[in-house]
Amino acid sequence: MTPKRLTNFALLIHNTVEKGLLLFIATFLTLIISNSSCASYYEEFFQTTISLAFAHHSFGLSIREWINELLMAIFFFSVGMEIKRELMVGHLSKNDQRILPLVGAIGGVIFPIIIFILFNKNYEINMRGWAIPAATDIAFTLGVLALCGKGLPVALRVFLIALTIIDDLIAVLIIAFFYTDSLQLQYLWYVSLCVVFLAILCNKKIFFSPIYLVTGIIIWGLIMASGIHATIAGVIIGLLIPITATDGSKPIENIEKNLYPLVAYIIVPIFAFANSGVNLSSLSWKVFCNPIVLGITLGLFVGKQLGIFGTVYFLLKTKIASLPENINLKQFYSITIICGIGFTMSLFIGILAFDEVEKYMSMVKIGVLSGSLLSFIFGTLMLKITQNSNN
Repeated sequence: MTPKRLTNFALLIHNTVEKGLLLFIATFLTLIISNSSCASYYEEFFQTTISLAFAHHSFGLSIREWINELLMAIFFFSVGMEIKRELMVGHLSKNDQRILPLVGAIGGVIFPIIIFILFNKNYEINMRGWAIPAATDIAFTLGVLALCGKGLPVALRVFLIALTIIDDLIAVLIIAFFYTDSLQLQYLWYVSLCVVFLAILCNKKIFFSPIYLVTGIIIWGLIMASGIHATIAGVIIGLLIPITATDGSKPIENIEKNLYPLVAYIIVPIFAFANSGVNLSSLSWKVFCNPIVLGITLGLFVGKQLGIFGTVYFLLKTKIASLPENINLKQFYSITIICGIGFTMSLFIGILAFDEVEKYMSMVKIGVLSGSLLSFIFGTLMLKITQNSNN
C-alpha cells in the first residue's frame, strides 16, 4: 500500500505541473545556476556534442541542439495534432467560433511586431528578432488561468485555448517562411513524397504507428538537411495523423493522451532549463533600455494586450461579432494581458533569429523574461480583481 504522504506528494507534483509552475521552477533553477560558480559547467554540459554513427556516416549535435531540434520537434508534433483536432472537431470547428479568436490572434501578432520594429528599425542585425514578441506560451498562459481564474466562465477558457492555438499556428508559419536559411530543394522533393504518402494514409483513415514513426523520422532528417528548421517536421506529421481510423480508434486523441506527460512534464521544462539561462551580474537600467530588450518587453506586455483587445473590441463595436455568453469586457481584458507570456515560443524564435550568439541572446532572454513576468504579474492581479468583482 502506498504511504499517504507519498500519495499527497504525487498529487502535489501533478497539480504543480498542471498549473504551469514546473516551467517557473525550471527557469528559476536555470537563473540560479547561470549566476553561480556552476555557470561554466552548465554551459559546457549543454555544448557537449553527441554523435550518431552508421556505416561511414556520422551526425552530431550539441545537447542543446538535440533539445532544440529533436525534442522541440516532438513538442511541435503535439502542436500540429492539437491544431488539427481543434479545427476539425474542437473549439475552432465552426465559422462562428473562429472569427473572434482568429482576429484576436492576428492582432496579437501584428501589434507586438510593430512595437519591436519601432525600437529596432535602425539596427539591421536586431531586426532579425522581429517575430520574438509575437508568440504566446500556451502552457504558461493556461496554467495562470487555471491558477488564478477558477471563478471565471468556462467560455473564457475555451476562447483562450482557441486564441492560443491560432497563435501557435501563426508562429509555426513565421518560423517556416521567415526563419529558414538557404534551401536545399532536392531534399524537399523527398519530403513531399513522404508527405503525400502519409496524406494518402490519413485520407483513407489508415493508422499504423510504426509506419508513421519511421516516415516521421525520415521527414525530420530530410527537413533538417533542407535548411528548414527541423521542428516544422513535427507540425507536418501532426497534421497528417487521422482523427479517426478505420478500426474505430481515435489516433490523435490517443497519441495526445500518451504524449502529453512527456511534452508537459519533460520536454518543455528541459527546453526552458537549457535555454533560459542568462547572467544577471551586469543587469542595469541601461540594459533595459537596449532596443532588443525594450522591443521584446513592450511587445509582449503592451503589444499583445493592445493587439488582442483592440481588434476584438473593434469587432464588438461594429457588431461584426459578439463575446461568448457570460463573458464581459473586464474578464476578456484580463486574459489578453496573460497572453503576453511568450516564454517558450519567444525564446525558441530568438534562438532561430540570432543563432545563439551570446551577446544578442542575453538581450533576448532578458526581454522575454521581463515581458513575460510583467504580463504574469499584472495579468494575475487583473484576473483576481475580475474574479472578486463577480463574487
